[in-house]
Amino acid sequence: MKTPFSRVSIWLLSLMFLGLAAQIDGHEQDPEARPKLLFASIDAEPSSILLGRILSAAYGYLGYELTIISLPARRALMQANDGGYDGDLARMGNIGDQYPNLLAVPTPVIEFAAVAFTIGVTRDIEDWSSLSGLRIGIMRGMLFAEQGTLGLNPIELDNMESLFSALAKDRLDVVIAIRESGLLISQWLLPDAGIHPVGEILFQGSMHHFLHKSHADLVPQIDAILRQMTARGEIEQMHQEYLHGR
Repeated sequence: MKTPFSRVSIWLLSLMFLGLAAQIDGHEQDPEARPKLLFASIDAEPSSILLGRILSAAYGYLGYELTIISLPARRALMQANDGGYDGDLARMGNIGDQYPNLLAVPTPVIEFAAVAFTIGVTRDIEDWSSLSGLRIGIMRGMLFAEQGTLGLNPIELDNMESLFSALAKDRLDVVIAIRESGLLISQWLLPDAGIHPVGEILFQGSMHHFLHKSHADLVPQIDAILRQMTARGEIEQMHQEYLHGR
């Protein structure tokens, strides 16, 4: 039986969400005439749904059709950096330090906050150091979690589905996740497990879209579109629809 995450992956393989990519200045374009771009994205990460909607709409305004392939987080970055994809859907803005062939679009796509999720931990978690002594799960390739848990011996798995399953089986004490994604995973995958966020926000940041350097000319174009979408409330509307399951 397909989980919600396998449905997400299928959806991401060929993204033309609600025909947004086909609508350019209010007119239909011949699908065969639209240039196509291929982006890597994090596998089984619910926020990829929202990011895909936003960027499909943004590139639609420029006349492009998007295809998005979901991969383990680190592999997605490595293959995008190597030129196997036209870029990465969205990451923290500072990943360009480690992946120099990827160019960040300056305007953030979304803002996010990361917290710890647990079933039985009751201690006050105020910062990363509060996690000391716990069995911590993080997603391999999620750089802010790797940096925050440095020296705390975290267990790294390839995707959030595996991490939350391990938490439910008492193989982990906490999982570090984007708050909204963690809440959705808990509801979709393990609604009766008692998984919930605990403590304070551990990290706040913004997600930026990344293009391979071979598409440097597209960076200012898509940046301008994202600024316009933000200013007119289009991104916030998509965000609210995502949170309410629409």
